[in-house]
Amino acid sequence: IFAEKEQIAGRTSMSGIKVTREMVAQYAGVCKQTVSCYLNKTRGVSKESSARIERAIRELNYVPNMVARGLSQKKTMSLAVICDDLGNPNYSEIISGIEQAAKAKDYSVLIFDVANQIIARRIDGVILLTFKNKLGEKNIANLDEHDIKLVMTHSAGEISDRYMQLEPDFYSGVKETLLELRRRGHEDIVMLSCFGYDDRYDRRLRIFAECYETIFERPARYLIDGHHGGATLETGKRLAEQLCGSNVPATAVFTTNDLMAIGAVKYFHQTGQIDRYSVIGFDNMAFNEYISPSLSSIGYDKIAYGKRLVELFLANSGGACARTEYVETKLFLRESIRSVK
Repeated sequence: IFAEKEQIAGRTSMSGIKVTREMVAQYAGVCKQTVSCYLNKTRGVSKESSARIERAIRELNYVPNMVARGLSQKKTMSLAVICDDLGNPNYSEIISGIEQAAKAKDYSVLIFDVANQIIARRIDGVILLTFKNKLGEKNIANLDEHDIKLVMTHSAGEISDRYMQLEPDFYSGVKETLLELRRRGHEDIVMLSCFGYDDRYDRRLRIFAECYETIFERPARYLIDGHHGGATLETGKRLAEQLCGSNVPATAVFTTNDLMAIGAVKYFHQTGQIDRYSVIGFDNMAFNEYISPSLSSIGYDKIAYGKRLVELFLANSGGACARTEYVETKLFLRESIRSVK
């Protein structure tokens, strides 16, 4: 057996011969079917055999043919992510988690900013990292018709039992933040929002208002962007200017996301009012610690969030019924929250 292993290893390393599944089986001292079951995870393989197969794969530099594997399972082993705002660091962190989890299950990940190429590419599943209306009911129906599994997120205002859905539970993080602000002497707290109170998909403003009214027992105050500029740096700066020019009393400011919060902080810096307001964003982006003051934010583990999106796709592919899950959020407390003097 040892001589056979030496011969196989020598042939593959010196002659450039493509390593096959049969060679791996011979090198590991198991049958080809056992190697197939190990790679495809179609049935259990003993720890001893698994260790020998892993060693053979490693020493022979065997690379599984994912196309052939996909055809044998009637799958493409490809997962699509639709995201129309790749410049937003929040999404790049979630996509990193998606890629890590997909790779662990031998899926490749393709990133799209539009939906119309998905079916032509024979994708196994779609993760939608944008509002549901960006995909459209027609495309959703087409995905269902072709048995392409859909996982939805960031459309908390519209829950459905037709597909898997994962959403941040912003209630937990907003309540924690408002209680921390109250502990520090804040009562006049305003939200700067790029979405309306009754927005169909984004519920952050409504959640802020409901939590504020519960904790402080009075109506919440908020400013809504009339320019429909989206959750951008410029929108945050514009609403901060509007707040400072109004008669709305405020010692603390929530914004729809961290980008808007950074825009607001910039305006407060430029006008010498940075010590007047505490600022809180949503999403807890990685670079929040590195701006001045470091930005407090309501967020969650986005790498784990991306991994969970893949797990929901796999569960749905395995026959699990569609459902909606929520991920608890929390306050990441930094310098931008101060006590009232």
